Amino acid sequence: MDALTRGVKDVQAKMSAPLSASRYIFFDLKGKNTMIRVLVLYPRGENNRFDQAYYLNKHLPLVTEKLSPLSLEADIGVPRGDTPSPYFAVTHMIFDSKEKLSQKYAKYGKELNEDKNRFTDIDLIFQISEITKFK
Repeated sequence: MDALTRGVKDVQAKMSAPLSASRYIFFDLKGKNTMIRVLVLYPRGENNRFDQAYYLNKHLPLVTEKLSPLSLEADIGVPRGDTPSPYFAVTHMIFDSKEKLSQKYAKYGKELNEDKNRFTDIDLIFQISEITKFK
């Protein structure tokens, strides 16, 4: 089994684990440090709790303070006609490297996860990506 296949299997196994720094697995496909983008998705579901004011005014400033992303943007879902958006919100963060994010998350992840519980009960979806730019 090659390294990428082993890595994918490891990620699949860890995705069912409780949220912790160990869930953050990175693939360095180019063999060098590259900028990464982290998406945190808050899917809409029946009976889910999501306090948008707390998310925007308390949680995101805490994330910015603790993780120090190069940039942080929040998309707030808007309905399309009578159909609600599929996500309450999506957070976009950019970091210099996976190592910097890993170091910060190892230090502050528990605090951020506890704060998350103050505004939502949603099982979050994370996407961590190597940024590739095209002309």
